[in-house]
Amino acid sequence: MHEDYLAGTDHAGDHLLYMVFEGECWGISQDFQHSIGAGDVFIVTAGHGAWIQLTEGSCKAVWFHLTDTAAWQMLKSDPVTVHRALDPDGMASVMELLLREKASVQPDRELVLTHYCAILAACLMREVADVESPAERHARNRLHRLRALLNDHLEEDWTVARMAALLHVSAGHLHLLTKRHANLTPQDMLRELRMDRAQSLLQSTQLTLDDIADQIGYRSPYAFSDAFLRHTGMRPGAYRG
Repeated sequence: MHEDYLAGTDHAGDHLLYMVFEGECWGISQDFQHSIGAGDVFIVTAGHGAWIQLTEGSCKAVWFHLTDTAAWQMLKSDPVTVHRALDPDGMASVMELLLREKASVQPDRELVLTHYCAILAACLMREVADVESPAERHARNRLHRLRALLNDHLEEDWTVARMAALLHVSAGHLHLLTKRHANLTPQDMLRELRMDRAQSLLQSTQLTLDDIADQIGYRSPYAFSDAFLRHTGMRPGAYRG
């Protein structure tokens, strides 16, 4: 999709599942509007309108229509949901293989397509089964919002207590959330985001180590360099090459 994109339906007879691989857009339904980015799944159950809108940039995504049968009954617990995908990279790989095979002229093309479709259906079932528990979905969505907030403000002084307060949970409960849904401690999650940003800045800019350290929340280039070494096994200067 590219800027000025708007598509949807006023009343869907099928369940609609929309997964974003790259970029960001808006998932819209009656009385609902939510920004959805890479790794997000937007699901609207049968009987409800749904639209996808992109106003600028580009977005790579896939949209599925799931027939309203017993196989997808777990979707009906909520009319509209947004959650983090379990394996967006795996789904993207299956889609690429399926589309490539669809364009081929090999004699066994239909057989291969049938197998790819079966794999795709299994991947989709994993994704929608993950939304059976409203409590689990709510916890993961809260963690996703926290990650997005941290990523937008890496330069700030973050403590576990401050992160927990933003989610209205205790520090201990936040630790359980991050371990369960990301297999990380809260500080590990913050450190990963900071190191990812540092790697991007080192590769794409000529900013000094002082400037990069300041942008991602380290008080000195030495503290940043030591953290980067522990995370990557390399000093920032060597990583930049």
